[in-house]
Amino acid sequence: ITDGVAGVVPKDYVAFVVEDDEIYTKVTSCDITGYVYQEFIGHDEAIIAIYEEEQAAARAAAEEAARLAAEAEAEYQRQLEILAHSQEIAELAAIIYLESGNQEYVGQVAVGAVVMNRVKSPYFPNTIHDVIFAPGQFSPAYKLYDAIASGKVKQSCMQAALEAWFGVDPTGGCHYFRRVNGTPGLVIGAHVFH
Repeated sequence: ITDGVAGVVPKDYVAFVVEDDEIYTKVTSCDITGYVYQEFIGHDEAIIAIYEEEQAAARAAAEEAARLAAEAEAEYQRQLEILAHSQEIAELAAIIYLESGNQEYVGQVAVGAVVMNRVKSPYFPNTIHDVIFAPGQFSPAYKLYDAIASGKVKQSCMQAALEAWFGVDPTGGCHYFRRVNGTPGLVIGAHVFH
């Protein structure tokens, strides 16, 4: 079929509408695009429905593949970050263990969040190590490396450290905590956060 020459469409040939105007319909079939007079266009609803279902399934599959690829990339980047900061995260997990290892999980995350809130604050040191070992701040800090070397740091404390590292903060931005003793603040487990 060439421009300006009428062509014969084989029986049972299927074409899909690309564009409509008042006189012609632009259609495509087998990777060939052409124009057909409106009066010769017939619509087979069953074929259209099948085509639309196939297109919807293909779109859904492509979206799912893209979502999975994005999740895989995000997890890969997360693992790289963890690896790059593994010593700091180990120290964070150890101080969580020493301060709240006997408390419920949210209390462990909260202690980790306090450390991370201080790291982010201009009023405290800007590394986990320096926050933990700041004079007069975390009384069990002197036991930190013994806890790491002993392998006693609980898995829940490691997970809590990772959550705090990645920004989970049940304290709402607190920089301090102490044993519950009547001090006003947010009580989580055996600690009050302020």
